[in-house]
Amino acid sequence: MKILLNGRVDFVIDVQSTGEAVLEALDIQDAVEVVLPAINLNTSYIAFSKARNLGKLVKEYEEAIKSMQEDGTLQNIYKKYGLTMPPQPGGED
Repeated sequence: MKILLNGRVDFVIDVQSTGEAVLEALDIQDAVEVVLPAINLNTSYIAFSKARNLGKLVKEYEEAIKSMQEDGTLQNIYKKYGLTMPPQPGGED
């Protein structure tokens, strides 16, 4: 981002959450214009093997994530690392 501010480049392409964290860390959010929409969106998934009979683990995982969403723990983790929490399926975000 410093090369952008110094005029050495006209734009920077970055992962949105990383770029936001860098802008915040350098305290230059107001000096840079973020252009949307995103060029590309990537979605990550967690998979559990059916062959390993992990139904109990899957249920525990889902309950833990739901609990973390409801009590704000997940939001706090994102905030701690300067990340923007993605919209949640079925949520208001």
